Amino acid sequence: MRLNINAVRIVARTIPNTPTIVLRLPIPVSPSPIASSSRLFSSSRANLKKSKATAVRKAKKAAHDSDDPEQDESSVVNLSEVLTKAKERMSKPIGWARAAVLEGVDRVSGRVTPSLLDGIKVTQKSDGATVPLNRVASITKRGNALIVDVWEHDLVKDIENAINVANLPGINASSVGETSIKVPIARPSNEQRTQLLKSLAATIETAKTQVRAARVEALRSIGGRGEDGTEQIQKITDDMCAELDGVFAGAKKEFDKA
Repeated sequence: MRLNINAVRIVARTIPNTPTIVLRLPIPVSPSPIASSSRLFSSSRANLKKSKATAVRKAKKAAHDSDDPEQDESSVVNLSEVLTKAKERMSKPIGWARAAVLEGVDRVSGRVTPSLLDGIKVTQKSDGATVPLNRVASITKRGNALIVDVWEHDLVKDIENAINVANLPGINASSVGETSIKVPIARPSNEQRTQLLKSLAATIETAKTQVRAARVEALRSIGGRGEDGTEQIQKITDDMCAELDGVFAGAKKEFDKA
């Protein structure tokens, strides 16, 4: 509580012709409403100026961003790169899935082609690396069989086992010389055809899963679903999945013909 330095004079005249006694007593004074209002107004005015300055800065930044052609061009280039990378990532599973389906179609039709052994992998004894069969041997067609000529004698047994372990329907490999392996190709039975078709369907679904994973990565690159470019990424994904469906539909037709 503030005390007013001004005092109230109390005059006591008790005895005639005596000096006047003056007492100065401080009295409490409540804060001036005018001063309080002045401080409140000053504070509000300061906040108003601060808010106005912030709004001006934001407006200037927005105007600068919209008028900066270099920034807009950079955004477009980034989206273009994201779409290109998404297509590249989605194309890879489609490529190997198509190859696997074509191999299955060749197999069910009884056609003899070296591509039937494209999926065979062999572990080299020299360094322990796993490589495709065509990196360590040559494959040729001879009648209704495939002949595998192994380049290193030590790998003959390993290659023979690798072919048999692959569980290709109706295919059994056996050595016919020091460095040669014969792989007879017989038309698969109905049971083997059904098994092969199920295997191809699983291959297609695996490829679709990888396509969708590429979509998720692309959406993350643009800042999430709903950002600019979302519709383009989804369209690419839908087109890729539709292409895989078409590959499998074509395979089913070939199975029905065989």
